[in-house]
Amino acid sequence: MPKKNGTDTLLRAISLLTELRTNTKDLGEQGDISESHVNQFHTILSTISLLGIEVIEFHISESEVKPQIASQSWGSGQKHIRYTDESYIRKSIFLTKLDGILDYLDHILKEPERSTGFKQKE
Repeated sequence: MPKKNGTDTLLRAISLLTELRTNTKDLGEQGDISESHVNQFHTILSTISLLGIEVIEFHISESEVKPQIASQSWGSGQKHIRYTDESYIRKSIFLTKLDGILDYLDHILKEPERSTGFKQKE
């Protein structure tokens, strides 16, 4: 469980992750997620990490974020490909990471405080 003064920060981060999930779920089954969403996701993960919660497993690898093919043409016997300016990640990969961190944080918040075994006398 995070430090008590970090509980508010953690709850805000979870709210932002939940809204990110809501805003990206309607992109269709094959929709891709823009790099700006990935950057927002990583910013939230950094905030959570500052609370002492390890989140490295949920980071999205740079190799997963790539430009998309905008157009293709053939000319002079060669194929010409033009790519988008912004990079994207497959929706399935993004949502796996996003759902994973939300599930993990849910478990942390539900975890009972661990007792040392000592009880105060009344």
